[in-house]
Amino acid sequence: MRFLKLSYQDRTFTFLIGIIATCTVVGVLAYPSQALAASTLGLRIWWNMVFPALLPFFILCEIVMAYGIAHTLGVLIDPLLRRLFRLPGISGWSFITAILAGSPAGVEVVVKLRKAGRIDQLAGERITMLSHFANPIFMITIVSVAFLQRPELALFICIVHYISVLGCAIIFRNYHLPKDVTGEQLQDDPLKSIWSKVNMAIHEARQQDQRSFGQLLGEAVSGSLQKLMMIGGTIMMFSVLLELVAVSGISGFFINIIRFLDHPNSLWTTSLDPLIAGLSEVHIGIYSVTQLEHMSILIKTVLLSGMIAWGGLSVHLQVRALLHGTDIRYSPFLLARAVQSVLSILLVFLLWLPYHRWLSPVVPSFLSNEAPSLVVDTMVFWDMYVPWRNSSVIFIVVTFLLAAVIYSNRTRSS
Repeated sequence: MRFLKLSYQDRTFTFLIGIIATCTVVGVLAYPSQALAASTLGLRIWWNMVFPALLPFFILCEIVMAYGIAHTLGVLIDPLLRRLFRLPGISGWSFITAILAGSPAGVEVVVKLRKAGRIDQLAGERITMLSHFANPIFMITIVSVAFLQRPELALFICIVHYISVLGCAIIFRNYHLPKDVTGEQLQDDPLKSIWSKVNMAIHEARQQDQRSFGQLLGEAVSGSLQKLMMIGGTIMMFSVLLELVAVSGISGFFINIIRFLDHPNSLWTTSLDPLIAGLSEVHIGIYSVTQLEHMSILIKTVLLSGMIAWGGLSVHLQVRALLHGTDIRYSPFLLARAVQSVLSILLVFLLWLPYHRWLSPVVPSFLSNEAPSLVVDTMVFWDMYVPWRNSSVIFIVVTFLLAAVIYSNRTRSS
């Protein structure tokens, strides 16, 4: 995995970036109308959907974190993280920040803790692997309502995402855990109560951030606008890159190979472009998936859940840039994202029917004359691949299999 060790000062890395930039400029000059249309599409997605949904949330998150709420919630979940996932107690701050602000905000906290000397390299790598969350406003407002136009799936997408993070934490519970870690080191400090720790966390947060509310509000607005401008530029750039990949025939070449090996009307031939988009930039990828009218809602949910767990190349580049000034490696973060994507895909298949059977919002039949739109989709996976229909049995069997695999290696260390 030599490419994971390339530094920003490495000649090979510089050469590759230069080649990609040159090819992009040539592509824009060769296909100016397509590039302009792709850039306009990216701008429309950002301005009409991403910007109005995330701006108030980012501003409120800045205010909440400045007043120590993230520190407080981090202290409250510290015992759970320490005992269940065997993480350092201070990792709760990173987790709550990632949940509120999304990725890579959690990695920023890890970098601050590492530079301050409050965690070591291995602890920083383990926390970084699990500090990847999509903020709830993105999953609820942008993905479910704006892109997918299925508000009833908002809770399901959030459940799948958060369970995949927890599953990833359990799988990597003993990853790079030092051999000399004892049970006493993973316990709470008996000399301090939880409330004293909360008060200390709030006091420490206010001591570090002594801005007045007016100054805080102004800086929260300007910082949120700057962050959203960066997101908008990223969406537009990757929209142009993906359009150039399509019009230049690169994606068509792979589609022809799939048609030759599989089937002319295979699902892979129609979803290859959205998959490439999702690997590159999550907003463009999810939007591309939702525009596929022939695809069932189940498969769409599978693809977009995997994309949310992966995060997109843009997030990975930001994480790589944040970790550049520390000794924390990027490869564990990449491994965790791949595992989390697979878990998300499996969880969608596993929980689809139970969710719509027990948790899906119920609408009385006299309020609508339309037939239920999810009945057919709920049977796609279960009828094709499962020989029996008792979903609770399937859930219990798969859970015990995962537990056996995880705890059979619980003594494994690096």
